[in-house]
Amino acid sequence: MEKKFNMEKKHTESIKNSGKVLITTSIAYVNSAPHIGYALELAQADLFARALRAQRDKVYFLTGTDENGLKNYQTAKEQNLSPQDFVDKNSAQFLQLTQDLEISNNNFIRTSSDDHHRIAQEFWQKLSDTGDIYPKEYQGLYCVGCEAFVLSRDLVDGHCPHHQKAPEKVKEINYFFRLGKYKNQIYELIKSDAVKIFPVEKKSELLNIIKDAEDVSFSRSSDKLPWGVAVPASQEDSKVKEFKGSIKQIMYVWCDALVNYISGLPGKSIDEKVNFWQTQDKIIHFVGKDILRFHGLIWLGMLLSTGLKLPSEIRVHGFITQKGQKISKSFGNTVDPLEYIKKYGADAVRFYLLHIIPEYGDSDWSEERFREVYNSLLANELGNLAQRSITLIGKSQIPKSKFQNNYNNQNPKIQTLPQIWLQIKQLNAQISEEKIWESQTPKNKIVQLYQDLYAIADSLTIYLPQTAQEIRTQLSTFAPTPIFPRIN
Repeated sequence: MEKKFNMEKKHTESIKNSGKVLITTSIAYVNSAPHIGYALELAQADLFARALRAQRDKVYFLTGTDENGLKNYQTAKEQNLSPQDFVDKNSAQFLQLTQDLEISNNNFIRTSSDDHHRIAQEFWQKLSDTGDIYPKEYQGLYCVGCEAFVLSRDLVDGHCPHHQKAPEKVKEINYFFRLGKYKNQIYELIKSDAVKIFPVEKKSELLNIIKDAEDVSFSRSSDKLPWGVAVPASQEDSKVKEFKGSIKQIMYVWCDALVNYISGLPGKSIDEKVNFWQTQDKIIHFVGKDILRFHGLIWLGMLLSTGLKLPSEIRVHGFITQKGQKISKSFGNTVDPLEYIKKYGADAVRFYLLHIIPEYGDSDWSEERFREVYNSLLANELGNLAQRSITLIGKSQIPKSKFQNNYNNQNPKIQTLPQIWLQIKQLNAQISEEKIWESQTPKNKIVQLYQDLYAIADSLTIYLPQTAQEIRTQLSTFAPTPIFPRIN
């Protein structure tokens, strides 16, 4: 008998009022320091969270780090660290990135935590109770970089296309998840947009993946994978004879990693966390294109098996590349977002990620291009507008109360960055054409300038929160200071 849970336009153009919304990023793998590609995912998800909150939605925004698996264990060993010390060190850098990049997440989940281990084991038991976990001898190829079993047809000249390394040959007895049982149902859910995939090209790609879906290995023996979430003892006890005396099993890293979307929710017990999941009006996952299979196929299978609500949307961003090659820890060509934030400021990095990098496609990264964008759009246009406007307002000798009493924008309309930048250009042009700096300028035009700049600051809040607040502060003090100093 099955035992399921007991239940009680670019970027902002597609954001609509939804009620209670759960927004998640994928959890970052901590085998090395953060790179700019993950900062892109954080920025995109944060924009949605801020925009929906601005529309009075109740948003819970979850991110965190994926700390189990063979790759972390091997890298820790190479650095002469215990696995826990290693993941503690690297997870702290990802937490720092969320803080430095002004990410408005409600929780930062760590999958090495006792709480996550407990919830993952309870979730496993639910999968087992439905009859969807079974033991089987398996022989195949395992890519350590992907933390995934791969097929020969997926390789290029015998190497993983993502990591350019040959996978390991594996032969062992593992637990399997009956993914094939759900593939037809998942196919129809994706095809009908019951679970929406953005962009549409990724929907077509996912449908092709689902057609070939088979049951998936969901554990590895602890002698092969010593670091991770143990399969529940009760499960081991009931199956040990079928395993022919096999040693302890550890959950496949993607099995436990996907459960973070439950373990990271409010509540102590799994029932409290599941109830929170079930009562969301909308669930949006942000993921990279290389992990769509895990979210659009395996995770949906796990949710169907346990009778849980499915995500509303899976938004799939592309890769940031350098000279056409994916920026990756494995390739050693990473761009450190923390260094860019330190050098140029959080909002400069957010602006480039949200305005210059495509929402879905791949894009090449260069510091030269970054500096060009910084100087031309942030320093010359927005920075110049703020500096000259606040200077004119301060010199006008109009009482501050006149400005503050005339501005009322309690519910600003969500606008795209191109729309906001058009207003910035128009306001800069208006100041020049009307020569507002001249002494005979009517005072009502100065008041209107104040209101227009304040409205721009409000519109920028979801994109550039620090900058928006700085503009509002300077408008209250009439003391202009450069917001984005030019870079020589």
